[in-house]
Amino acid sequence: SGSVQSSIFKVTGMVFAFKLLGSTLKTIIGPWTSILQANIKFESALIGVEKTVTTTAGGMRQLKTELIELTTQIPLNITQIGTIAQLAGQLGVQTRNIAKFTKTIGLLSISTNLSIEEAATGIARLSNIMGESLDHVEDIANVIVHLGNNFATTEREIVQFSLRIGSAAKQAGLTTANTLALAAALSSVGLRSESAGSGISRTIIRIQEAVLE
Repeated sequence: SGSVQSSIFKVTGMVFAFKLLGSTLKTIIGPWTSILQANIKFESALIGVEKTVTTTAGGMRQLKTELIELTTQIPLNITQIGTIAQLAGQLGVQTRNIAKFTKTIGLLSISTNLSIEEAATGIARLSNIMGESLDHVEDIANVIVHLGNNFATTEREIVQFSLRIGSAAKQAGLTTANTLALAAALSSVGLRSESAGSGISRTIIRIQEAVLE
């Protein structure tokens, strides 16, 4: 019976030792596993960017460096930054503007009720509708934030309304900032882009036609 008890104690001790070793390894390896997974996702996003832009190998290396540097400038992790950069490529943002676009969209998603995808697609599509370059993406974002802070509406509603009336506003000679301001004013009085957007667009065009007569 003494030998049996001794064997049980030995087995129990080995089990405890293995549990302790496993816990220690998890503590050591766990953070590195998370970092590795984040880097894999980031590299995957960069591959997505490379498929949608025209640039050299040197240009991609430069972009990668700029995106990594963004982790020290804005409170987003490398995976989120990679996601925005990939969206930028899919939306037709030029390589030279991707890092700036990524930083701007990241900050906009943090400071407003716009998600990363809403901010990225909204600004890119509005700029395309208005025929304006994304060289000034920071200015557009600043206008959206300013209007959201000063009107009884949200940034999401401003962007959505702008996209609804953008074509008519462009035809009438309004700038992107003018269009955003009009959208803020309309949504702040309770109008919704889904129901009022088409009617407002027709009104804008009629006003322009009347001015030209």
